[in-house]
Amino acid sequence: MKDIDKERLNILIDNVIKTSLATINLDDGYALYEAVLQKVFNGEVDDLFISENLGDVEEFEKNEIMKLARKYSSLCFYQGDFDNWIDSPDGVTALDPDTIIKKILNDYDYLIKLTKDGKEDVLRFLLKFQNTDISKKGSIISVLRNMFRDDILEKIMIEMSKIDGDYKDFSDDKKLILCDYAEGVLYKENDKNIDIVDSNILENEIVKYFIGSIEINQDNKDIIKKMDNETFTTIVKDINSEYLESYFGYKK
Repeated sequence: MKDIDKERLNILIDNVIKTSLATINLDDGYALYEAVLQKVFNGEVDDLFISENLGDVEEFEKNEIMKLARKYSSLCFYQGDFDNWIDSPDGVTALDPDTIIKKILNDYDYLIKLTKDGKEDVLRFLLKFQNTDISKKGSIISVLRNMFRDDILEKIMIEMSKIDGDYKDFSDDKKLILCDYAEGVLYKENDKNIDIVDSNILENEIVKYFIGSIEINQDNKDIIKKMDNETFTTIVKDINSEYLESYFGYKK
């Protein structure tokens, strides 16, 4: 964990102890941490919340960003439900509330960054993952951050949320499928760097898998549009598997 995660939590716990200790059942090892989360996601401690992403933002704009991020705070919880906070961080198996809450608060800070950079469009798009298999693993933010590097995740989510963005030729359903098999499809490793696959190259690859060739003046957009989701999933899964096998020596 980063020092900022520890500092942020310590400040918030100190606030809860000073303001709400009498209402907390200290025999419950999770009660203090839940009280912290309640204050954070009720907007009671915005002025105390340390964010890595709001240092250059004016106070009014900061308040508006946090207000909007809080509107979509379900993205930080398993199945979108605050009551599931213990199960929200993807990949955390130990029931250590200190670790769990630090991860949730870190995910919330990342949600704040997405809100600042992508506005409400990207938040609305992220909600679409709530009904996919991704939502069965943990909170949407936590699972996606484990699947992508943070900077690449932000770039792709913002583009996918735009009506005329790089992924405009894909339906929302197809965008979600692309994310489910992102490695080798949406991004690839290159000399220890990770590069986003150009959307035109991606379209060409998918269409080539579908019809076996790429022709000059071929309308990829129309071909992809007519492709049913089951066929699209099979193709994307094959691209993902071939990449993993060639690069890492295994299939998903």
